Amino acid sequence: MYQRFQLLDNRQIERATNTRFYHLLDDPSQFDPDIKVLPHGREDNYVFTHRNGADSHYLLNSRYPSIGNEAKRVQLDTVIQDCYDIVFISNGEPLAEEHFERLKALNLPNRLVWSKNVPGRNEAYKAAARLSNTRYFFAVFAKIEINTQFDFSFGAGRFDYNHYVFRAINPVNGLCYGHQAVILYNREQVLANPGDQLDFTMAQPYRDIDRVCGVARYNTDPWTTWRTAFRETLKLLTWRDQLSIERAGVWMTGEGENANWSIDGAADALNFYTQCNGDPETLQKTYDWKWLREAFKNLYGI
Repeated sequence: MYQRFQLLDNRQIERATNTRFYHLLDDPSQFDPDIKVLPHGREDNYVFTHRNGADSHYLLNSRYPSIGNEAKRVQLDTVIQDCYDIVFISNGEPLAEEHFERLKALNLPNRLVWSKNVPGRNEAYKAAARLSNTRYFFAVFAKIEINTQFDFSFGAGRFDYNHYVFRAINPVNGLCYGHQAVILYNREQVLANPGDQLDFTMAQPYRDIDRVCGVARYNTDPWTTWRTAFRETLKLLTWRDQLSIERAGVWMTGEGENANWSIDGAADALNFYTQCNGDPETLQKTYDWKWLREAFKNLYGI
């Protein structure tokens, strides 16, 4: 149930609400009750929340109705489109130059920089963060053929520390989720990430955003295709929730260019996971590019 107030009268609000917390919205249509609203930052007894990257409502404590004025002021100040830096990240991908030029041709107002050939995922992400001058930055990986309609004005709340993971289309097996997709990274969080988990991004708070950023052209050559499928399938097997297991099964299928290498990479990941019995220390070896390259050479002699 929504109640409308012409003026932000705190006593009127306090009398009207029967619950400890209440939502303050400019437009009730912005609030979707099916979306679980999570607190992102607490200040002066109220909780800032946001949905889809822009501050849209606040969860307030009815015991302190006067804070509504401050929340209203902050809302008016922060509901703006942000212009975060874009960092293009490459490490020898065959289509890197083509994909960078496609991104550059969009003539976006965002500052665009290119981070090249930094070995290791942990080091590569932190090098990208250091190139950014903004609180958040868009990480665009070299395999992504960017959707020219993708919205690079997506913003984050003032008190937000999440990473935001968009979606990319897999051209081999048809999956569409966060793998290989553009990520809006919180710069501070990236620099603080120890890089000791199997997945860098998911080791910290993040949100999945249902917006397709492009096509993940990972199937360019045997080695790139195999390592991408191997790594992703291994992570999915490790997480072991129903959706991840289902996605791992889809990685065992595919068609088109280098599809056989993608399928082999997924199957090899399953074999490796089974052989090491999911041992975390052994799985962590796959984080290293040199280890992966040697594993590929041992399996296929190339």
